[in-house]
Amino acid sequence: FIHLKAKVHYGGEEEEEDDDVALRLGGEEKKTTKELLSSKKKKAEFVFSKTKRIREDFGLQIFGVDLPEVLASEEKASSFGSALRRALDRFGLVHFPNNFGKKKDDRGGRQISAKELVALHALLDHDKGKAPNSYHKGMCRLWREGIPQVNLLANKAARAYSAALKDDGEPCLTNTVYGMETYAWHADEASRPNDLAVRYTAFHAAMVVNNNSHGETHFASAVGAWDRLDPEVKRRAAQIDVQYLANPKSKDAFLPPLDVAGKRDSLLLADGVAKVASEEAADFVARLVDACRAHRTCDLHSSPLVVPHPRTGRPAVHLDVKQQVGFAGLLNFTDAQRFLVDLLRPVTDDGAIYHHRWRIGDVVVADNYHVLHTAAPGDAFNDNPRLIERVCVPGGYTPTRVDLW
Repeated sequence: FIHLKAKVHYGGEEEEEDDDVALRLGGEEKKTTKELLSSKKKKAEFVFSKTKRIREDFGLQIFGVDLPEVLASEEKASSFGSALRRALDRFGLVHFPNNFGKKKDDRGGRQISAKELVALHALLDHDKGKAPNSYHKGMCRLWREGIPQVNLLANKAARAYSAALKDDGEPCLTNTVYGMETYAWHADEASRPNDLAVRYTAFHAAMVVNNNSHGETHFASAVGAWDRLDPEVKRRAAQIDVQYLANPKSKDAFLPPLDVAGKRDSLLLADGVAKVASEEAADFVARLVDACRAHRTCDLHSSPLVVPHPRTGRPAVHLDVKQQVGFAGLLNFTDAQRFLVDLLRPVTDDGAIYHHRWRIGDVVVADNYHVLHTAAPGDAFNDNPRLIERVCVPGGYTPTRVDLW
Protein backbone atom coordinates (compact mmCIF):
# COMPACT_ATOMS: atom_id res chain seq x y z
CA PHE A 1 0.00 0.00 0.00
CA ILE A 2 1.18 3.50 -0.78
CA HIS A 3 -0.05 6.14 1.63
CA LEU A 4 -0.58 9.39 -0.17
CA LYS A 5 -0.43 11.44 3.02
CA ALA A 6 2.66 9.86 4.57
CA LYS A 7 4.85 12.88 5.19
CA VAL A 8 8.46 12.81 4.10
CA HIS A 9 10.79 15.78 3.98
CA TYR A 10 13.66 15.85 1.56
CA GLY A 11 15.94 14.69 4.33
CA GLY A 12 13.83 11.56 4.69
CA GLU A 13 12.37 12.48 8.09
CA GLU A 14 9.00 10.83 8.72
CA GLU A 15 6.31 12.96 10.33
CA GLU A 16 2.89 11.40 10.11
CA GLU A 17 0.59 9.16 8.11
CA ASP A 18 -3.06 8.88 7.29
CA ASP A 19 -4.21 5.30 6.76
CA ASP A 20 -7.50 6.49 5.33
CA VAL A 21 -5.98 7.39 1.95
CA ALA A 22 -4.23 4.36 0.49
CA LEU A 23 -4.19 2.36 -2.72
CA ARG A 24 -2.78 -0.87 -4.09
CA LEU A 25 -0.68 -0.79 -7.24
CA GLY A 26 -0.09 -3.79 -9.47
CA GLY A 27 -0.29 -6.56 -6.90
CA GLU A 28 2.44 -5.05 -4.77
CA GLU A 29 2.97 -6.82 -1.48
CA LYS A 30 1.33 -4.98 1.42
CA LYS A 31 3.83 -3.03 3.46
CA THR A 32 3.58 -0.69 6.39
CA THR A 33 4.13 2.99 5.85
CA LYS A 34 7.43 2.88 7.74
CA GLU A 35 8.67 0.01 5.53
CA LEU A 36 7.76 1.92 2.41
CA LEU A 37 9.43 5.07 3.62
CA SER A 38 12.61 3.41 4.82
CA SER A 39 12.97 1.57 1.51
CA LYS A 40 12.79 4.85 -0.43
CA LYS A 41 14.77 7.24 1.68
CA LYS A 42 17.49 7.45 -0.96
CA LYS A 43 14.97 8.99 -3.36
CA ALA A 44 13.07 11.95 -1.97
CA GLU A 45 9.29 11.59 -2.11
CA PHE A 46 6.90 14.45 -2.60
CA VAL A 47 4.41 15.15 0.16
CA PHE A 48 0.72 15.97 -0.10
CA SER A 49 0.45 17.05 3.51
CA LYS A 50 -3.03 18.57 3.39
CA THR A 51 -5.78 16.93 1.37
CA LYS A 52 -9.56 16.68 1.35
CA ARG A 53 -11.78 14.22 -0.43
CA ILE A 54 -14.18 15.80 -2.88
CA ARG A 55 -16.53 12.81 -2.85
CA GLU A 56 -16.36 9.38 -1.25
CA ASP A 57 -16.08 7.68 -4.63
CA PHE A 58 -13.75 10.06 -6.49
CA GLY A 59 -11.94 13.36 -6.35
CA LEU A 60 -9.23 14.85 -4.12
CA GLN A 61 -8.37 18.45 -3.25
CA ILE A 62 -4.69 19.11 -2.54
CA PHE A 63 -3.71 22.23 -0.64
CA GLY A 64 -0.45 24.01 0.01
CA VAL A 65 1.44 22.98 -3.14
CA ASP A 66 3.18 25.84 -4.92
CA LEU A 67 3.01 24.44 -8.44
CA PRO A 68 5.29 27.01 -10.13
CA GLU A 69 7.93 26.43 -7.47
CA VAL A 70 7.66 22.65 -7.74
CA LEU A 71 7.77 22.65 -11.54
CA ALA A 72 10.91 24.82 -11.50
CA SER A 73 12.89 22.04 -9.79
CA GLU A 74 13.61 18.89 -11.81
CA GLU A 75 14.00 16.78 -8.66
CA LYS A 76 10.83 18.04 -7.01
CA ALA A 77 8.86 17.85 -10.27
CA SER A 78 9.82 14.21 -10.77
CA SER A 79 8.77 13.11 -7.28
CA PHE A 80 5.67 15.33 -7.47
CA GLY A 81 4.70 13.67 -10.75
CA SER A 82 4.94 10.21 -9.19
CA ALA A 83 2.76 11.28 -6.26
CA LEU A 84 0.25 12.94 -8.58
CA ARG A 85 -0.09 9.80 -10.71
CA ARG A 86 -0.74 7.72 -7.61
CA ALA A 87 -3.40 10.19 -6.46
CA LEU A 88 -5.06 10.11 -9.87
CA ASP A 89 -5.01 6.30 -9.89
CA ARG A 90 -6.91 6.31 -6.62
CA PHE A 91 -9.21 9.33 -7.00
CA GLY A 92 -9.46 10.01 -10.74
CA LEU A 93 -9.67 13.78 -10.25
CA VAL A 94 -7.30 16.17 -8.46
CA HIS A 95 -8.02 19.83 -7.74
CA PHE A 96 -5.32 22.29 -6.73
CA PRO A 97 -7.23 25.35 -5.43
CA ASN A 98 -5.94 28.77 -6.38
CA ASN A 99 -3.76 29.22 -3.32
CA PHE A 100 -0.38 28.62 -4.91
CA GLY A 101 2.14 30.61 -6.89
CA LYS A 102 3.65 34.00 -6.43
CA LYS A 103 2.63 35.63 -9.69
CA LYS A 104 -0.58 37.65 -9.65
CA ASP A 105 -2.34 38.62 -12.83
CA ASP A 106 -4.07 41.95 -13.44
CA ARG A 107 -7.37 40.54 -12.15
CA GLY A 108 -5.88 39.77 -8.75
CA GLY A 109 -5.90 35.99 -9.07
CA ARG A 110 -2.96 33.69 -8.58
CA GLN A 111 -1.92 32.09 -11.86
CA ILE A 112 0.42 29.56 -13.35
CA SER A 113 1.52 30.21 -16.90
CA ALA A 114 0.42 28.24 -19.95
CA LYS A 115 3.96 26.85 -20.25
CA GLU A 116 3.83 25.69 -16.64
CA LEU A 117 0.53 23.94 -17.36
CA VAL A 118 2.26 22.08 -20.20
CA ALA A 119 5.12 21.19 -17.84
CA LEU A 120 2.62 19.84 -15.33
CA HIS A 121 0.93 17.67 -17.95
CA ALA A 122 4.33 16.43 -19.16
CA LEU A 123 4.80 14.69 -15.79
CA LEU A 124 1.87 12.39 -16.65
CA ASP A 125 1.54 9.46 -19.04
CA HIS A 126 1.16 10.51 -22.65
CA ASP A 127 3.01 10.20 -25.94
CA LYS A 128 5.61 12.93 -25.68
CA GLY A 129 6.64 12.27 -29.29
CA LYS A 130 3.27 13.12 -30.82
CA ALA A 131 3.67 15.77 -33.49
CA PRO A 132 1.63 18.97 -33.09
CA ASN A 133 -0.31 18.09 -36.26
CA SER A 134 -1.87 15.22 -34.29
CA TYR A 135 -3.56 17.67 -31.92
CA HIS A 136 -7.26 18.39 -32.28
CA LYS A 137 -7.61 20.98 -35.07
CA GLY A 138 -11.07 22.22 -34.10
CA MET A 139 -9.66 24.22 -31.23
CA CYS A 140 -8.15 27.64 -30.67
CA ARG A 141 -4.50 26.91 -29.77
CA LEU A 142 -1.47 28.92 -28.66
CA TRP A 143 0.51 28.33 -31.85
CA ARG A 144 1.97 31.83 -31.91
CA GLU A 145 3.31 31.41 -28.39
CA GLY A 146 5.00 28.14 -29.36
CA ILE A 147 2.84 25.97 -27.11
CA PRO A 148 0.23 24.27 -29.31
CA GLN A 149 -0.39 21.76 -26.51
CA VAL A 150 -2.59 24.44 -24.91
CA ASN A 151 -6.04 25.03 -26.33
CA LEU A 152 -8.49 27.63 -25.09
CA LEU A 153 -12.00 26.84 -23.93
CA ALA A 154 -13.35 30.34 -24.36
CA ASN A 155 -16.89 31.66 -24.25
CA LYS A 156 -18.03 34.71 -26.22
CA ALA A 157 -17.37 37.10 -23.36
CA ALA A 158 -13.69 36.10 -23.39
CA ARG A 159 -13.26 37.22 -27.02
CA ALA A 160 -11.07 40.20 -26.10
CA TYR A 161 -8.44 37.72 -24.95
CA SER A 162 -8.81 35.15 -27.72
CA ALA A 163 -8.96 37.69 -30.58
CA ALA A 164 -5.23 38.27 -30.36
CA LEU A 165 -4.37 34.59 -30.81
CA LYS A 166 -4.17 32.73 -34.09
CA ASP A 167 -3.09 29.25 -35.08
CA ASP A 168 -1.78 28.10 -38.46
CA GLY A 169 -4.39 29.68 -40.69
CA GLU A 170 -7.34 29.11 -38.35
CA PRO A 171 -7.90 32.21 -36.23
CA CYS A 172 -9.38 32.13 -32.79
CA LEU A 173 -12.51 33.90 -33.93
CA THR A 174 -13.84 36.70 -31.77
CA ASN A 175 -17.48 35.62 -31.83
CA THR A 176 -17.01 31.88 -31.49
CA VAL A 177 -17.31 29.68 -28.45
CA TYR A 178 -14.38 27.27 -28.17
CA GLY A 179 -15.50 24.48 -25.91
CA MET A 180 -18.87 22.85 -25.52
CA GLU A 181 -21.98 24.94 -25.03
CA THR A 182 -23.96 21.74 -24.60
CA TYR A 183 -24.31 19.37 -21.69
CA ALA A 184 -22.83 16.06 -22.90
CA TRP A 185 -20.81 13.55 -20.88
CA HIS A 186 -17.46 12.50 -22.31
CA ALA A 187 -13.87 11.51 -21.77
CA ASP A 188 -11.64 13.96 -23.63
CA GLU A 189 -10.88 12.92 -27.20
CA ALA A 190 -12.58 9.54 -26.78
CA SER A 191 -14.08 10.07 -30.24
CA ARG A 192 -10.70 10.15 -31.97
CA PRO A 193 -8.95 7.03 -33.31
CA ASN A 194 -7.53 4.89 -30.53
CA ASP A 195 -3.90 5.93 -30.96
CA LEU A 196 -4.95 9.54 -30.32
CA ALA A 197 -7.02 9.01 -27.19
CA VAL A 198 -5.97 11.16 -24.22
CA ARG A 199 -4.81 9.78 -20.84
CA TYR A 200 -5.06 12.89 -18.70
CA THR A 201 -6.46 16.40 -19.09
CA ALA A 202 -5.07 19.39 -17.20
CA PHE A 203 -7.26 22.50 -16.86
CA HIS A 204 -6.35 25.98 -15.66
CA ALA A 205 -8.89 28.73 -14.98
CA ALA A 206 -7.23 31.72 -16.65
CA MET A 207 -10.25 34.01 -16.77
CA VAL A 208 -13.43 33.33 -14.79
CA VAL A 209 -15.87 34.95 -12.44
CA ASN A 210 -15.25 33.17 -9.14
CA ASN A 211 -17.91 30.64 -8.14
CA ASN A 212 -20.08 31.39 -11.17
CA SER A 213 -22.83 28.78 -11.29
CA HIS A 214 -23.37 29.41 -15.02
CA GLY A 215 -19.89 28.22 -16.01
CA GLU A 216 -19.39 25.02 -14.03
CA THR A 217 -17.74 21.79 -15.13
CA HIS A 218 -19.34 18.59 -13.88
CA PHE A 219 -17.52 15.34 -13.18
CA ALA A 220 -18.86 11.79 -12.73
CA SER A 221 -17.33 8.41 -11.95
CA ALA A 222 -16.61 6.31 -15.05
CA VAL A 223 -15.60 3.36 -12.89
CA GLY A 224 -18.78 3.75 -10.86
CA ALA A 225 -20.82 3.41 -14.03
CA TRP A 226 -19.29 -0.04 -14.46
CA ASP A 227 -19.27 -1.14 -10.82
CA ARG A 228 -23.04 -0.80 -10.40
CA LEU A 229 -23.90 -3.13 -13.31
CA ASP A 230 -25.08 -6.67 -12.71
CA PRO A 231 -22.88 -9.47 -14.18
CA GLU A 232 -25.05 -10.08 -17.26
CA VAL A 233 -25.10 -6.41 -18.25
CA LYS A 234 -21.35 -6.23 -17.65
CA ARG A 235 -20.87 -9.14 -20.02
CA ARG A 236 -22.91 -7.32 -22.65
CA ALA A 237 -21.25 -3.95 -22.13
CA ALA A 238 -17.77 -5.48 -22.41
CA GLN A 239 -18.57 -6.56 -25.98
CA ILE A 240 -19.75 -3.15 -27.19
CA ASP A 241 -17.75 -0.89 -29.48
CA VAL A 242 -18.85 2.73 -29.81
CA GLN A 243 -18.79 4.18 -33.32
CA TYR A 244 -17.46 7.62 -34.27
CA LEU A 245 -16.79 9.58 -37.44
CA ALA A 246 -13.42 11.24 -37.91
CA ASN A 247 -11.53 13.36 -40.41
CA PRO A 248 -8.48 11.21 -41.33
CA LYS A 249 -6.35 14.27 -42.15
CA SER A 250 -6.35 15.66 -38.64
CA LYS A 251 -8.26 12.80 -36.97
CA ASP A 252 -10.77 15.27 -35.58
CA ALA A 253 -14.48 14.72 -35.29
CA PHE A 254 -16.05 14.62 -38.74
CA LEU A 255 -17.61 17.88 -39.97
CA PRO A 256 -21.12 16.87 -41.02
CA PRO A 257 -22.96 18.24 -44.05
CA LEU A 258 -24.57 21.60 -43.43
CA ASP A 259 -28.10 20.29 -43.80
CA VAL A 260 -27.71 18.06 -40.75
CA ALA A 261 -24.94 19.74 -38.76
CA GLY A 262 -27.27 21.93 -36.76
CA LYS A 263 -29.20 18.97 -35.41
CA ARG A 264 -26.26 17.32 -33.68
CA ASP A 265 -26.61 19.23 -30.41
CA SER A 266 -30.40 19.46 -30.46
CA LEU A 267 -30.70 15.68 -30.48
CA LEU A 268 -28.88 15.32 -27.17
CA LEU A 269 -30.93 14.52 -24.09
CA ALA A 270 -31.01 17.35 -21.57
CA ASP A 271 -28.96 15.40 -19.02
CA GLY A 272 -26.28 14.61 -21.62
CA VAL A 273 -26.21 10.82 -21.18
CA ALA A 274 -27.37 9.89 -24.70
CA LYS A 275 -29.02 11.13 -27.84
CA VAL A 276 -32.75 10.94 -28.36
CA ALA A 277 -33.87 7.40 -29.11
CA SER A 278 -36.13 8.39 -31.99
CA GLU A 279 -36.57 7.78 -35.70
CA GLU A 280 -35.51 11.38 -36.36
CA ALA A 281 -32.23 10.94 -34.51
CA ALA A 282 -31.60 7.57 -36.13
CA ASP A 283 -32.21 9.12 -39.56
CA PHE A 284 -29.84 11.97 -38.74
CA VAL A 285 -27.07 9.54 -37.79
CA ALA A 286 -27.70 7.35 -40.85
CA ARG A 287 -27.27 10.40 -43.07
CA LEU A 288 -24.04 11.28 -41.29
CA VAL A 289 -22.67 7.78 -41.77
CA ASP A 290 -23.66 7.75 -45.44
CA ALA A 291 -22.02 11.13 -45.94
CA CYS A 292 -18.89 9.89 -44.21
CA ARG A 293 -18.65 6.77 -46.37
CA ALA A 294 -19.06 8.86 -49.52
CA HIS A 295 -16.46 11.42 -48.47
CA ARG A 296 -12.73 10.90 -48.78
CA THR A 297 -12.08 12.99 -45.68
CA CYS A 298 -14.03 10.85 -43.24
CA ASP A 299 -13.35 7.58 -41.44
CA LEU A 300 -15.87 5.47 -39.54
CA HIS A 301 -14.06 3.93 -36.59
CA SER A 302 -14.90 2.34 -33.26
CA SER A 303 -13.54 2.13 -29.72
CA PRO A 304 -14.48 -0.11 -26.76
CA LEU A 305 -17.24 1.23 -24.50
CA VAL A 306 -15.59 -0.29 -21.43
CA VAL A 307 -11.81 -0.28 -21.06
CA PRO A 308 -9.40 -1.34 -18.29
CA HIS A 309 -7.59 1.49 -16.55
CA PRO A 310 -4.01 1.49 -17.88
CA ARG A 311 -2.42 1.40 -14.42
CA THR A 312 -4.92 -0.10 -11.99
CA GLY A 313 -6.83 -2.34 -14.40
CA ARG A 314 -10.23 -1.19 -13.08
CA PRO A 315 -12.89 -1.24 -15.82
CA ALA A 316 -14.31 2.15 -16.74
CA VAL A 317 -16.82 3.53 -19.23
CA HIS A 318 -14.96 5.50 -21.91
CA LEU A 319 -16.91 7.44 -24.56
CA ASP A 320 -18.05 10.79 -25.95
CA VAL A 321 -21.85 10.97 -25.88
CA LYS A 322 -22.06 13.95 -28.22
CA GLN A 323 -19.82 12.51 -30.93
CA GLN A 324 -20.98 8.88 -30.84
CA VAL A 325 -23.16 7.60 -33.67
CA GLY A 326 -24.25 4.37 -32.01
CA PHE A 327 -22.72 0.97 -31.37
CA ALA A 328 -21.04 -1.37 -33.83
CA GLY A 329 -23.11 -4.46 -34.50
CA LEU A 330 -24.91 -5.48 -31.33
CA LEU A 331 -27.61 -2.81 -31.07
CA ASN A 332 -29.32 -0.44 -33.49
CA PHE A 333 -29.05 3.29 -32.85
CA THR A 334 -32.20 3.72 -30.75
CA ASP A 335 -31.43 0.67 -28.60
CA ALA A 336 -27.86 1.93 -28.16
CA GLN A 337 -29.13 5.25 -26.81
CA ARG A 338 -31.49 3.49 -24.39
CA PHE A 339 -28.56 1.36 -23.20
CA LEU A 340 -26.52 4.52 -22.55
CA VAL A 341 -29.36 6.02 -20.53
CA ASP A 342 -29.50 2.93 -18.30
CA LEU A 343 -25.71 2.90 -18.03
CA LEU A 344 -24.96 6.55 -17.29
CA ARG A 345 -28.00 8.12 -15.67
CA PRO A 346 -27.47 6.54 -12.20
CA VAL A 347 -23.92 7.95 -11.96
CA THR A 348 -24.69 11.34 -13.53
CA ASP A 349 -27.78 12.41 -11.61
CA ASP A 350 -27.31 15.48 -9.47
CA GLY A 351 -26.50 13.62 -6.27
CA ALA A 352 -23.79 11.50 -7.86
CA ILE A 353 -21.69 14.18 -9.57
CA TYR A 354 -19.19 16.81 -8.55
CA HIS A 355 -20.05 20.39 -9.56
CA HIS A 356 -16.81 22.32 -9.99
CA ARG A 357 -17.29 26.07 -9.76
CA TRP A 358 -14.12 27.61 -11.10
CA ARG A 359 -12.08 30.19 -9.24
CA ILE A 360 -9.34 32.20 -10.90
CA GLY A 361 -6.11 30.17 -10.97
CA ASP A 362 -7.69 26.77 -10.23
CA VAL A 363 -5.83 23.77 -11.66
CA VAL A 364 -7.75 20.53 -12.15
CA VAL A 365 -6.30 17.28 -13.51
CA ALA A 366 -8.66 14.52 -14.68
CA ASP A 367 -7.89 10.89 -15.51
CA ASN A 368 -9.95 10.14 -18.63
CA TYR A 369 -10.06 6.44 -17.72
CA HIS A 370 -11.53 7.11 -14.29
CA VAL A 371 -13.94 10.04 -14.65
CA LEU A 372 -16.25 11.55 -17.24
CA HIS A 373 -16.97 15.28 -17.44
CA THR A 374 -19.04 17.90 -19.20
CA ALA A 375 -19.32 21.63 -19.45
CA ALA A 376 -22.44 22.80 -17.63
CA PRO A 377 -23.39 26.10 -19.28
CA GLY A 378 -26.18 27.98 -17.53
CA ASP A 379 -28.47 30.56 -19.10
CA ALA A 380 -25.90 33.29 -18.45
CA PHE A 381 -22.92 31.25 -19.70
CA ASN A 382 -21.77 33.94 -22.15
CA ASP A 383 -22.47 36.95 -19.92
CA ASN A 384 -19.09 36.92 -18.15
CA PRO A 385 -15.63 35.93 -19.42
CA ARG A 386 -14.80 32.24 -19.07
CA LEU A 387 -11.44 31.12 -20.39
CA ILE A 388 -10.06 27.73 -19.42
CA GLU A 389 -6.63 26.68 -20.66
CA ARG A 390 -6.59 22.95 -21.38
CA VAL A 391 -3.80 20.49 -22.12
CA CYS A 392 -4.64 17.01 -23.33
CA VAL A 393 -1.78 15.65 -25.44
CA PRO A 394 -2.80 12.49 -27.33
CA GLY A 395 -1.36 9.04 -26.83
CA GLY A 396 0.12 7.22 -23.86
CA TYR A 397 -2.43 4.40 -23.93
CA THR A 398 -4.48 2.65 -26.60
CA PRO A 399 -7.92 1.62 -25.27
CA THR A 400 -8.48 -2.13 -25.22
CA ARG A 401 -11.40 -4.34 -24.30
CA VAL A 402 -11.86 -5.26 -20.67
CA ASP A 403 -11.21 -8.93 -20.00
CA LEU A 404 -13.87 -10.43 -17.73
CA TRP A 405 -12.31 -13.87 -17.61
